[in-house]
Amino acid sequence: MSPRWDICPEIGPIATLRQRGAKMSEPIKITALTAEELALLLSRASRKTISGQDVLEIATTAGLVSAAGTINLIEYTAFLAKEISHGEN
Repeated sequence: MSPRWDICPEIGPIATLRQRGAKMSEPIKITALTAEELALLLSRASRKTISGQDVLEIATTAGLVSAAGTINLIEYTAFLAKEISHGEN
């Protein structure tokens, strides 16, 4: 069973993002993350280090970086899933 970050937010990925400078009063918007925020979330979820530079490179190649320089987590993971599924065929 995966952890419930909403029950104990002080230990979850959002808490870590907030400790790194995001304002406590503002929720993290998964449809508009910086490459560093997205890398941190993905690193925590996978328990592997993922750099913001790697995230940005993939998002740029896929055309997923908005004019504001943010990345949508849903679009990013959908792109990765599509790329993985193409490799299986």
